[in-house]
Amino acid sequence: MKAFYRNKQIQKCYLGSTEITKAYFRNSSVCQSNKQFEMLVTSPEEPTFIDCQTTDNQDGTWTVFSYNPITTTSIVLNPEAGTPFDEDSKITKVKGIKTDTITDFSYFLNRCSLLTEAIIDTKNALSTKNMFSGCKKLINAVVNTPKVTIFSGMYQGCISLPQAPQMDTENGISFDSLFYGCEIMTQAPDYDLRNGEDFHYYLGHCKKLVHVPVMNTPKGKDFVDCFDYCLELECIAGIDTRASTHANDAEMFSHTPKLVHPTATEQQQIIDGSLFTSNCQATDKITDFNATDNINGHVIMTWTAIPTKPVFDASDNKIGHVIMTWQ
Repeated sequence: MKAFYRNKQIQKCYLGSTEITKAYFRNSSVCQSNKQFEMLVTSPEEPTFIDCQTTDNQDGTWTVFSYNPITTTSIVLNPEAGTPFDEDSKITKVKGIKTDTITDFSYFLNRCSLLTEAIIDTKNALSTKNMFSGCKKLINAVVNTPKVTIFSGMYQGCISLPQAPQMDTENGISFDSLFYGCEIMTQAPDYDLRNGEDFHYYLGHCKKLVHVPVMNTPKGKDFVDCFDYCLELECIAGIDTRASTHANDAEMFSHTPKLVHPTATEQQQIIDGSLFTSNCQATDKITDFNATDNINGHVIMTWTAIPTKPVFDASDNKIGHVIMTWQ
């Protein structure tokens, strides 16, 4: 219900979630100071968020807001579907005006299939799990993620995303399926992965991906299918798999037919015991190394004790480790 005072249009006033029915103010901004959550949404139809109010701005945008404190997006999502949206959502753009109280953005804009742009304040977020998954037309996402530890599936299925958004990933632990199915992305991001542990399907099904920079992953435990179906992948500058706990990490390179030979520099890094790199056309199991093993023809994928300059002989008992041979 809108009210008028001396020809000045105003809105009802709320204190928190309580409506002040007999108080009218010429300047409606007086009544808006207690908003705890606010977004500007572009859509041809009114978007629905649980327990939120919506104002039609008469220009194709809607202001969605709540006077209640929000720490997790599950408060404003459909509890049955896990999201307020489905494939028929008409939302094309979202700008977060006040979203800094939210610590969990899991599944927030999941399946907004027409969403092209999102600018969201996520500075206090701890999880962005599947935040944009299934946003098939997303081309630009601006987020700030200094505290996020769970990035799992954040951009999964964003088939129109041309490049990885800039993000602060220093505290990230879970990166599984982060870019799974980002089919047109050609360059992997140069993220800080020093604390990452889970890279399962990290870049899986990025079918146009050509180059991966050095992945500094000293704590990485799971690399299974990390590059699965990266059909155009030609170069991996380096990846540290020494902390891996998965015996089947060889599957990290399933369906990568174009991986090329490592450079002389990359080979030296392997010999130095610091990085695993490049082409994996064949794999086999070994029980120990001996003097006849050709280090320049193999890539050591995981090991438990790394000498500064490895000398491989019968005493180097590296049971169950994987070597990969390039053609």
